[in-house]
Amino acid sequence: MPHASWIAFLNQQDAPQNPESLSAPATERHDSSTLLIALTQQSLISLDGPDAEKFLQGQLTCDINALSPEQSLLGANCTHKGMVISVSRLFQRAAGHILMRLPLSVAETAMANLKKFAVFSKVAIELADETWVGMGLLGESAVESLKQLDINPPTNTNQQWLSDELIVVRVPGNLPRFELWCPESKARQLWLELARQSQVGNYQAWQAAEIEAGLVQLQPQSLDSYIPQMLNLQAVNAIGFSKGCYTGQEVVARLQFRGKLKKLLYAATVNTVDLNQPVSPETSLFNSSGRNVGKVLDCVVQQQHLLLQAIIGKAAADANDLHLFSADGPAISLLPLPYSIDAELFERPER
Repeated sequence: MPHASWIAFLNQQDAPQNPESLSAPATERHDSSTLLIALTQQSLISLDGPDAEKFLQGQLTCDINALSPEQSLLGANCTHKGMVISVSRLFQRAAGHILMRLPLSVAETAMANLKKFAVFSKVAIELADETWVGMGLLGESAVESLKQLDINPPTNTNQQWLSDELIVVRVPGNLPRFELWCPESKARQLWLELARQSQVGNYQAWQAAEIEAGLVQLQPQSLDSYIPQMLNLQAVNAIGFSKGCYTGQEVVARLQFRGKLKKLLYAATVNTVDLNQPVSPETSLFNSSGRNVGKVLDCVVQQQHLLLQAIIGKAAADANDLHLFSADGPAISLLPLPYSIDAELFERPER
């Protein structure tokens, strides 16, 4: 959990931290304002030691050789059967010093799994939430807000700006969007300075931006259920297909080069007026014939709509015949994917 003094500080600032019920929608920006959001629902795992990079290269789907103090990476940790048990964003502070950012709800499970394989590696793995805290900045003026604090904001997606006590990464989104991580001892002043130029928002606003960017939000109910390509991880450079062996690599490579992908990650909306029961991770989707064609991974209220992230069979998605709860349940509308998916993953040419 985040440092108690950081939580106390946020409470003093009336900064919302925890996801409220579905009745509380994501914060709407006022005009062209930028949102400042406490990332208390995210956690950091630190890996320190001379074998940190080598160890992760053998455990994660991404190519750790592309990680640097100037470049963040997304990656997944899989079982031997290729099923994803965590998706994280990686920050390198220096050689042998790496932070993994992932949802707080799965951090303990992810760390325990990594430790199982680290017995013979010179790397210390532990939660870093007592030391580091995070905040998100989202909006048109985010770049200018950072520049006013003598921070040189990254211009490219996944690019990282690093100082001794601050990590700033530009993350995908329709609007400029940044993750900021720093020691708790420095976070209060940074928050106060950014809050003077921003509108404080709730975590649902960040959650919605992640879903709209096509970045998977894996909750505990969804672990060990999906191969990386089902989560569109190859589309966000989270899989290194030429990096060599890692846990689950054979299954991931076989699907990429020889198999057919039948379901993948989508974002969708449904009118909240049509909902007569709550939606949560693992809520099922059906077509009008009553066939179960997908499951919800995450959801958040946005104005008068519920924004969904779900794994859906491609055939059902192409048919645009999707309903929540049952065949005659509320119809959902798919949103365009923010990136392209290689068509050959679905239809292999004759060889």
